[in-house]
Amino acid sequence: MSVHQKFHTLVSTLKNLLDKHAPLIRQSRRERKLAQKLWITKAIMVSIRHKNRLFSKICKNCSPSATNAYKKYRNLLTRIKYKAKQNYYQYLFSAYQKNSSKTWATIHDIIGKKKEGSAIPKVVISRQPKSNKFSKYV
Repeated sequence: MSVHQKFHTLVSTLKNLLDKHAPLIRQSRRERKLAQKLWITKAIMVSIRHKNRLFSKICKNCSPSATNAYKKYRNLLTRIKYKAKQNYYQYLFSAYQKNSSKTWATIHDIIGKKKEGSAIPKVVISRQPKSNKFSKYV
């Protein structure tokens, strides 16, 4: 066997092992959004699912007791999520107390400010004459 064939065999074997033992899992948009919220714990996720089940019970039968149970649980969960978020950012600020760049990065994360690229796009220069580039657009 040549070196190229051996390399191809190695790559395909590694790829098969990787697919078998660590397959790629596609995440929904909701899962990606929740993954960005690092203060949401597994317990809070279980509580969110429970709240959603309570809401579906309200949709099936409009009883006042189910509505009251849902509203109480929803309000409790909202308070818990607020406290979890507050504790998470307090921990980050205390951890980054002496690092101003990470502190500002945390502040930008809180207010939702994203890094913007340069306003001027990069110009790629190739070895082709400029006249050939312009003729493509005409």
